[in-house]
Amino acid sequence: MKSQKTFSRKIKGAFSALTFGITSMCTRAYAAGNLSGSKIATGTTKLISDATSWLLVLAPSVSVMLIIYYLIRKGMSDEMEHSAATRCCTI
Repeated sequence: MKSQKTFSRKIKGAFSALTFGITSMCTRAYAAGNLSGSKIATGTTKLISDATSWLLVLAPSVSVMLIIYYLIRKGMSDEMEHSAATRCCTI
């Protein structure tokens, strides 16, 4: 038990030292006059727009695949499973 505590303390210490080292080496972005023109703000807006465009592509395709899977599973079920599936979820 004592060795586990010392091992976890060593891991926590190494992780905190690594985190501090990485954050101290990062390039800092400063706003020249306003916040909207800074690198962080423009990068964040580009990241959000890219993520939403991917989400708009992925969400309908995943939902279509799930509906097809559900219909195939419902078609291959026997009477007992078919009635349970019909009671649970109806399209």
